[in-house]
Amino acid sequence: MLTVATPRFASAAGFFASMPDRTAGAMTVRSVSDFAAITWLSLTNDPLAVSRRSLITLATRAQNTNQVWDGVRTLHDHWGTAPVLLQPVRAELTLHIAADSLHLYPLGVRGEAQGGSVTILPSASDRRVFEVTLDQSANPSVWYGIEAFGEEVPSHVRHEESAVSDFALRQNYPNPFNPSTMIAYDLPHESHVRLTVHDVLGREVAVIVNEEQSAGTHRVTFGSGRISSGMYFYHLQAGSYSAQRMMLVIK
Repeated sequence: MLTVATPRFASAAGFFASMPDRTAGAMTVRSVSDFAAITWLSLTNDPLAVSRRSLITLATRAQNTNQVWDGVRTLHDHWGTAPVLLQPVRAELTLHIAADSLHLYPLGVRGEAQGGSVTILPSASDRRVFEVTLDQSANPSVWYGIEAFGEEVPSHVRHEESAVSDFALRQNYPNPFNPSTMIAYDLPHESHVRLTVHDVLGREVAVIVNEEQSAGTHRVTFGSGRISSGMYFYHLQAGSYSAQRMMLVIK
């Protein structure tokens, strides 16, 4: 069994029938009916946990009937030419995303949507947990697009020049979190912004933003890689405005 995880990428490969419930970052592979290699990639600059668009690939055992053996060591193959046979599998995944709902799109060989999308709602016990089933017997695709919807899902543009009348620091989401969370704040006019993280003793452990920023709503992603589990406070100083909120890191 092999697992790899970064904030924007998660991968797991192996015989899941004998090793279920394998976690790679924000993805848990609960079960797969046969050998498979599963990857989940953010298609934005955001981590998977808050990415609006992402891609899952589900690769299985393959047989190319056009391969031709010459002796016992040399293979003259035509890999990628028809017919290539894939062993269909059924995979059950748990994805951790800060969203209100997901749309799952099976994709064709050119990346086009293949058939209709499936809407997936979060778990009743945890609004950040989505149970996803990929069944290649019902839909023989190896690529699946995911689009996340919800107020807390950041867009590609992290700065929105909307009409903002007051300063505001919003609660981070998700919270508690690991490995990343999103912090949003409003600026009614251009200001020098300093956004920092402090531990319970008041010590500064991270500087997220320290620059001049224009008016509007700003969103920033903070990763927990350099800090340990526990309670922290994030503090916003923008001109004369000051605000602070609590967040919890669980590893």
